[in-house]
Amino acid sequence: MPMMKLDQLRLGMTAAADVLNNRNQVLIPQGTVIEAPHLRALKIWGIASVPIVENGGKGHPREKTSGSQLKKEVLEEINRLFRPVYKKPLHPVIKTIIPVCAKAISQKQELTQSGRVFDSESPSFPLDEQAAGRLTVEEIIRNTKDLFSLPDIHNQLMAEINNPYSSAADIAGVVGNDPGLTARLLRIVNSAFYGFPSKIESVAQGVSILGTKELCDLALATSVIRVFDDALKGVVNMKRFWYHSVGCGVIAKELAVCRNETGVERFFVMGILHDIGRLVLFSQAPKEMAWALTSASEQEKPLYQVEKECLGFSHADLGHALLREWRLPEAYQEAVYHHHSPSAARRFKLETAIVHTADMLSLAMGMGGSGSTCISGFDPPAWDLLDIEPGFLPQIMKTSEQGTKDLIGVFND
Repeated sequence: MPMMKLDQLRLGMTAAADVLNNRNQVLIPQGTVIEAPHLRALKIWGIASVPIVENGGKGHPREKTSGSQLKKEVLEEINRLFRPVYKKPLHPVIKTIIPVCAKAISQKQELTQSGRVFDSESPSFPLDEQAAGRLTVEEIIRNTKDLFSLPDIHNQLMAEINNPYSSAADIAGVVGNDPGLTARLLRIVNSAFYGFPSKIESVAQGVSILGTKELCDLALATSVIRVFDDALKGVVNMKRFWYHSVGCGVIAKELAVCRNETGVERFFVMGILHDIGRLVLFSQAPKEMAWALTSASEQEKPLYQVEKECLGFSHADLGHALLREWRLPEAYQEAVYHHHSPSAARRFKLETAIVHTADMLSLAMGMGGSGSTCISGFDPPAWDLLDIEPGFLPQIMKTSEQGTKDLIGVFND
C-alpha cells in the first residue's frame, strides 16, 4: 500500500485505508476522494503521509457506474427528497433549487441515504407498534435533564454577557477556564469558513473581532455538540447528524447575511439546534424511533409527522422543551419549536422562517441527515417573509456547502 507524503498529495487521489488522527479517530475514511478540505484537515492534525490506492486514486467510486445509471439514481433521489413539495405549478424556489441539488448529489461519493441514522455498530432495536402514547415530553425531559445538560461555563458566560461592566478580557477569562473550549473556539474562528486575513491568537482577540454575543453563540454550539457526542457515540451516526445540522446552521447564517441581518451567528446556532430533540428521542426512545423511521420510509412521509402519530409529539416539541429547560433565548426556542410549521410562530417569525428554509435546503442538498428520507415541507409564506429573490439561492447554496465542509471537521474533532 503506497504512502503519499502530504506535499505530494493531489486532489482526486483516493485514500486506500482509514486515516486516523492522534486521538485514534477516523479523519478520512477509506475510499474517500481527496478534496481541498481533506488537505486542510491533514495539515491541521499534522498528518505526514496518507495511504493512496496504487493507481494514484484516479478511479473515483462513481466512475464504475455508467452515466445513464448515475443519472437514474440521482433522479430517483431527487424525486424521493422533493416528493412532499411536488405541487403544480412548482413554486419558483423549488424550481430553482432542484437542478442545484441534483448536481450536488451527483458529485457525492454515495447517495444521501437520509434515513440512515442509527450507527451500523449499534444494537438493532425491535420495532414496537404498541409504543405510541407511552411517553410524554415532560417525562423525557425529566429523565434526561442531567444527561443532556449544558456545562456550567455556559451559565458563567451568560452572566458575563448580561453584566454591562464586562470586557472582552472578562469573557476570555471565563472561556480560559475550559482549555478544550478555548482550543475549539480558536480553531473555529481560524477556519476557512471565517477566512480572517490574519490568525486570531486569543479568545480576547476573537471577542473584539466577532463580538461578545457572537463568540458566546459559537461557544454554545460547540458545547451542545460535545454534550450529545459524549452521550450517543456508537448509537447514532453523529457525523451524518451534525453534517445536516451544521449545514442547516451555515445556510441559515447565509440567508441572514443576504438579508443584511445583524448578529448572524445566532441564526447559525438556531440551525445547529433545530433537530436537537431528535437526538434525545434516539437516546430515550430507540424502539419507538426505529418504528417511526421504518414507517416514515415505507409511507414516504416526513419523519416528524410519523413521530406525532407514534408518540403524540415530535422532536420539535421535545427540542423546544429542552431549550426551555436550558433557559436559552426565546427566539431559539420558538425557531426550534416551529421549524416545521413556521406560520405558527408568534414573536420570532423571521428567525423561524429562516431555520425552516435552511432545514429544507440542507436536506435537499444531501448534507447528511437526521432520519427523514424526504424534505419535511416548504412554507411559501415563510419564504415570502425572507424577501430574498429565488435567483440568489444557487450562490447561497454553493457558498453554504463549501462553508459546511470547511467547518464540519472542526466541530467533529
